[in-house]
Amino acid sequence: MIQTKLLVHIAFHYNPDREQYLFKVLENFKNYEISDIHVIIDTNTEETKEKLQDFLDTLPFTVDIHTHLNLDHPFNLTWTHREHMLKHVEDYDVFMYIEDDILIPWIAFKGWLAENEAVYKTGKIRGFLRVENPNGDKLYAADYRQPMPAPVIWTIGSQYYFSPLRPYHACWVYSRIQMQEFIKTQAWIDGNTGAGGIREKAASGMMWVYKFYHRLVLPINSDGTFPEEVFIYHLPNNYSTDPNTSFAKTSTEELFQGKIKYKNSFDGFMTYYHQLIQEKYLKIIKSYFIKMYQLVVPKKVREYFKQLLPESLVTKLSVVRR
Repeated sequence: MIQTKLLVHIAFHYNPDREQYLFKVLENFKNYEISDIHVIIDTNTEETKEKLQDFLDTLPFTVDIHTHLNLDHPFNLTWTHREHMLKHVEDYDVFMYIEDDILIPWIAFKGWLAENEAVYKTGKIRGFLRVENPNGDKLYAADYRQPMPAPVIWTIGSQYYFSPLRPYHACWVYSRIQMQEFIKTQAWIDGNTGAGGIREKAASGMMWVYKFYHRLVLPINSDGTFPEEVFIYHLPNNYSTDPNTSFAKTSTEELFQGKIKYKNSFDGFMTYYHQLIQEKYLKIIKSYFIKMYQLVVPKKVREYFKQLLPESLVTKLSVVRR
């Protein structure tokens, strides 16, 4: 038994047809080998408690229902957990926000517990890969429309990681230290991302705290396959079975196109990343700068600067725009 106090908030807009998913999500927490679980169901009607209470009484952990009436928009229900979590940041060790159809198996949560601290020390966030399993065999990446280019993978400790092309997975799990950071960011207020709607922003956590690139990384095996602890499940399987959407048609076995590149460490990956930036983007920036320099700066001024600049740069700047 791991000594950990977990606070879980589940957004559940009452719908009898979705009770089956919520029940599976709640049943799953019975498998968590931790000392303390407190689940709060955020819902939109008093009817929820009446309909669910008999089932909730069978669970071996505390489940409370918070009812939120008169919401400006039904989707705002997904943001109601913020107020309660803010008041209890110092009372729990781990905080989880999930939608009512997202199941995080014990093996996935256990993997997160084992890896999260080391990953967070690098400035990254350890996430999950949301999958659907419509036929009981292949897993399909729920948030991908097509395979992604084969990534660069690197190690943090002894575990390999990569940065996913599509990091969204409809939930987030943070330690108390991470929550203390989260509540101070713009992401806590509005998601800090232009992507997605109200619900998606609430479920994105602080992976977009830098706005233009995400912080999320996923564990991966050295041979490019996925460890079991990365998978969380979208229970309705409605993307993979819908012929009118391209989501969840790519299996996890076929998610990468091309050959995976290896770096020995996170530092090695960052070196590679910076080299990539330098090679591709700095060339563009330098080219633009040189053209503007030749266009705007008078010839006499250019001649003066030649005396101050390195010879290699002087050579590039000496070509007068005609």
